[in-house]
Amino acid sequence: MVITLGALCLIILMAGFGWRRGVARLGTGLIVLVVASLLATPLAPLTTWLVLALGSPQLLAPTFSTLASGFLLFLILLVPATIWVGRRLGDSDRPTWDRPLGAVAGGVWGLTLVLLTLTGLSSVARLDRAMRQGAAESQIRAEAHMTFERQAEAELRPLRSTMTSQRYAEEKSKMVMEAQRTFFVEPAQLREKTVEGPLDSFLVDLKHSPFEAAVDNVSPVNEKIETVLRDLTIVMGDSILMARFLEDPTVKTLMNDPVVKDLSTDPQIALAVVQSRYRDLMDNPKILDAVQRPEVKAKFAKVDVAGILEKVRRR
Repeated sequence: MVITLGALCLIILMAGFGWRRGVARLGTGLIVLVVASLLATPLAPLTTWLVLALGSPQLLAPTFSTLASGFLLFLILLVPATIWVGRRLGDSDRPTWDRPLGAVAGGVWGLTLVLLTLTGLSSVARLDRAMRQGAAESQIRAEAHMTFERQAEAELRPLRSTMTSQRYAEEKSKMVMEAQRTFFVEPAQLREKTVEGPLDSFLVDLKHSPFEAAVDNVSPVNEKIETVLRDLTIVMGDSILMARFLEDPTVKTLMNDPVVKDLSTDPQIALAVVQSRYRDLMDNPKILDAVQRPEVKAKFAKVDVAGILEKVRRR
């Protein structure tokens, strides 16, 4: 409700501003925005140094560079374009349709600003929630693993004197793995363990607003991507789940790719995964090279990662 009211207020405010300024002046800004959007991608390399200096991971630098170049180009073109239009048009010779169409253009501006703001906040909030939920479930699974070890030790204690150390370790490992295979995290348990985030209430409001569908369609981190990131974090942090993931026929085929095989056997990448150092992974040269290869991207595009992760977690 808060998001809907705020959005309506902004749209009405911009419509009033458009009525005052007229369609010619306000439409100039819309045209500049379109031009900046079209030129943002080819000019993105010019701002790569800036986004890296501001702390962007190298893996995300192309996306952030595109946004930065588009925003800077919009500001650079807007000022001279507005001045030129202002000099060409005077208030006294405005046609009758200038103010009404200006109000419409202002409303469009307002709606655009609303969608851009909501999309940015939604992406950040979903990414943050995915990481928090993934960390929470990983913690639950780690605690369950320790519980299973204690239960296995208690069950094997009467037989401990009859076993060699190797046999005892094997039996204990087998019992723990069997318990982990059938373990399932309850939704209520996950909610209780997940730390509340600063934008969780925003996501709840967005879900009940009329803008949710539009934002989810254009957001780089929509509901599907959020689920994939969460499940991937959980699977990578659990040896049993990771083994199930690697056993999937589609994943096995993909792992035979030379580039993917090189990534999977790299000790630095493996250590970063175990230690959850995601920033180091996004700056790793091998990963950067892999995501830029068209043949690798084409193979990954054919894989239903979300479906595989869901099957691995629920099996």
